Amino acid sequence: MKLPNCQRGKNFRIINLPHDQMLSIFSIASGSIIKVLAKQPFKGPVLLQINRRKVAIGYDIAKQIIVEEVVGFGLS
Repeated sequence: MKLPNCQRGKNFRIINLPHDQMLSIFSIASGSIIKVLAKQPFKGPVLLQINRRKVAIGYDIAKQIIVEEVVGFGLS
């Protein structure tokens, strides 16, 4: 599923994402486990937690990130 369609508060594994230098800087890569913290309305940014870092991803990039839900793995 695409990242903007994910439910807040759940954990996901990144399956596929665009080649974007900013994603690499924040250690967002294929296989990474993320938690969706918030989604802003009207195609606003998606707030993620990756490791212990919070990162906001713009909608245009977020809609290109494909993820799968991870059950039983908790990010705090």
